[in-house]
Amino acid sequence: MLRLRDQSPCDWTRKTAGDGVLRTVCGMEQPAPQRHRALVHPFLSGRASGARSGQAGFTLIELVIIIVIIGILAIVAIPRFNYSGPQVSATSRKLIGDLRYAQARAVATQVPHGVTFAACAGGAAGCTQYRLFFNCAGIQNNSNCAPAELAAFTGFAVTADPLGQYYLEKDPLSGQDFSMQMIGPHDGVLLDTTLAEQTIQFNATGRPCGGWGAGCVALALLPSPTNTIDVHKDMACEQMSVTVATGLVDWRDQC
Repeated sequence: MLRLRDQSPCDWTRKTAGDGVLRTVCGMEQPAPQRHRALVHPFLSGRASGARSGQAGFTLIELVIIIVIIGILAIVAIPRFNYSGPQVSATSRKLIGDLRYAQARAVATQVPHGVTFAACAGGAAGCTQYRLFFNCAGIQNNSNCAPAELAAFTGFAVTADPLGQYYLEKDPLSGQDFSMQMIGPHDGVLLDTTLAEQTIQFNATGRPCGGWGAGCVALALLPSPTNTIDVHKDMACEQMSVTVATGLVDWRDQC
């Protein structure tokens, strides 16, 4: 009986070929083991960082242009975000509501009603108060101007009213004399007008008529086609306008 020699069918002595494949003596091939390489981000490698080190950032001219653009935007935008804007808007809406109320009352009662501005710093500039009134001068056969009806109203003296025919209107909410001062939420707001004697009246048809006196009854219209009232504080300003021809009371968001 022949005894086989205990040996491997192939000599497992490995040889490395030039193509990186391990080969055995008997021709069996095995892939070469892969070497594990650490993953390094290209920007962290010396070669990559060296390549980027020569690239430039913003130039001085580009920075100057950006600063100029930001400055222009700030000049345009900051006034629109002025903190006085909401305060001026609230005052202007209150004033236009009161002007329309006086106009409506003149039509309803057939007695001239109006608004007069007071506590003005100089002329028609910087007024800090206005009052609603009605004018019974020259009014006849109207129960709204009867002595018994006028007993509840407070008259106030003006140079053009020697008989005391002007009376403060009552606030429909509080029942008090209608006098509005720029205090509290309206503090610091100023009123500038182009009105004669800082006063505007509405006749029985709702059209504006000028100044003090009984001329309003005779439809003595204001000479200016449009009379304005500026409501302003700091850089914020809104404008009221009263058109003579139609009696339209309107406003716009900028002076």
